[in-house]
Amino acid sequence: MKVAIPTNDKKNISAHFGRTKGFLIVDIENGNIVNEEYIPNTITGHAQHPHDIEHSQPHSHEHNHSIDTHEQVAQQFANIDVVIAGGMGYGMKSRFESANIRTIITSEKDIKTALEHFINGTLKNEENLTCHHH
Repeated sequence: MKVAIPTNDKKNISAHFGRTKGFLIVDIENGNIVNEEYIPNTITGHAQHPHDIEHSQPHSHEHNHSIDTHEQVAQQFANIDVVIAGGMGYGMKSRFESANIRTIITSEKDIKTALEHFINGTLKNEENLTCHHH
């Protein structure tokens, strides 16, 4: 199973999927992490925005949230089974789900803790953290 986690520092989960600096891709087999890879965020279309903006802070929405953009991101994540994020726009979440990529939105900040809970089946999906204004 492959899990993607947006992160700015490889330790904490980013508050917003599209505004992250990169993604930690984790391979899980038989309840164990067998590989981790970090890839820079060159795919969400938000690369031109400051990466240190957390989701709780106001940010501009003068960028393209077209289905094409979401489709392109979903295609880049085609080999991913699950995305764990601190927040995500409704359009991106819907595109992932239609591509059979499970999304988990969590308030957990620490990647290691979130992965432990995910592996144990105790990571809560906090739907209220989904951004409905996107």
